Amino acid sequence: MHTICLLESVSRADGGIFEAECALQRELHLGQGVQVDVLGMEDTFTAQDAGRWLPLKPRAVKVKGPGAAGYSPDLLPVLDPKADLLYAATLWKYPSWAALQWAEGTGKPMMAAPHGSLDAWALSNAAWKKKIAALLFKNRQLHQATCLRALCQSEAEAIRAYGLTQPIAVIPNGVDLPDFTESSDKGRGSTPRTLLFLGRIHPKKGLVNLIRAFAQSRKSRVEGREPWQLVIAGWDQGGHEMELTHLCQELGVKSKRLKVEGERISLDWHGSGHR
Repeated sequence: MHTICLLESVSRADGGIFEAECALQRELHLGQGVQVDVLGMEDTFTAQDAGRWLPLKPRAVKVKGPGAAGYSPDLLPVLDPKADLLYAATLWKYPSWAALQWAEGTGKPMMAAPHGSLDAWALSNAAWKKKIAALLFKNRQLHQATCLRALCQSEAEAIRAYGLTQPIAVIPNGVDLPDFTESSDKGRGSTPRTLLFLGRIHPKKGLVNLIRAFAQSRKSRVEGREPWQLVIAGWDQGGHEMELTHLCQELGVKSKRLKVEGERISLDWHGSGHR
């Protein structure tokens, strides 16, 4: 089977979608023996992150005009009409239009993966831009899809609430499990246990509620038990990281901000649950 995975970006610029789809498409290729073509728009990190896809070799096309639109006249010509299926993990940009054109032109099945973009909160964020995209091409692309992928049952319900009636496949994102051959508690001593959030630092993620709950849990901590620390790791969007820092100050939770250089984490925000 020959499939196309169409993304808005084939690098970390696509946030969590890049991480999830990179792992999924590699597994399809290696574990299921599927021929996978990965296509997306070129950006600052394309060359740096290309190795993350190996043995797949993603292809990125140049964007023309404003990056927010993601327009590229080179994208549609490189979508192979001989492929059996197009999997579109695209949201509100030009690649969604290209996916629609491929499906209509070839008559072959297209699977759409909204990745939460049809949730009520997401639709209300920058709503006017999304309404324009919906009228121009997004609604047509979604209705043209043979099948829709939801990450969980609540997303499936959001897809139905949007008015889409096609079959929905609930397929959660995969997880790369660590090596459990040695106990993770070995040599822990007095080291705090860690509660980790990994993702973009944005109001949608509910981090305000997480920090409030973490602060509340400190009040009921039993003396003598191992302390906990909350680590929020990801990239700041719209200045939300500073809002969380101020919230910690209000709640009396010590916090510190650490810069981390590496492929996956650009910022590590650390909140401690003990003094």
